[in-house]
Amino acid sequence: SVSERSVQIRSGVTVTVHSQAVLNQSASWCLSGYLCLFEHSQFGGFEVSFSGSCRLENLGSIQYSGGWFNDRISSLDNMRSGGQARFYNYKGSGDWRNLNNSNLVIVANGGTYRRNLTQDTSFDGGNANDKIDIVRTC
Repeated sequence: SVSERSVQIRSGVTVTVHSQAVLNQSASWCLSGYLCLFEHSQFGGFEVSFSGSCRLENLGSIQYSGGWFNDRISSLDNMRSGGQARFYNYKGSGDWRNLNNSNLVIVANGGTYRRNLTQDTSFDGGNANDKIDIVRTC
């Protein structure tokens, strides 16, 4: 447990629910050194955040009260210094760790954010909203 609104799922992975006061803000509350993904646009809803070393994460393995985080991400904030986070749409067959089984959706350099993924074009066509299944954190 991290706080009354946050739960550490495993080392470097935290799920947070924000109060209504936070949801009314126009800026993210993502901490320096973290990569934060949000259920809703404008950094709203539940948040899953990643810290620590670079790694590959399957959002389908991270549960919250609304279900699983895969195909639920609508905004993101990359507060990690340097590097580039990469986000993928799993094709549905084969080992998820093999990125040949996924399509690249979007990238986010350190220090950048996306407020509304419906307004960002996905590399695999359409917009990037609610497509992300796999995350390379840097």
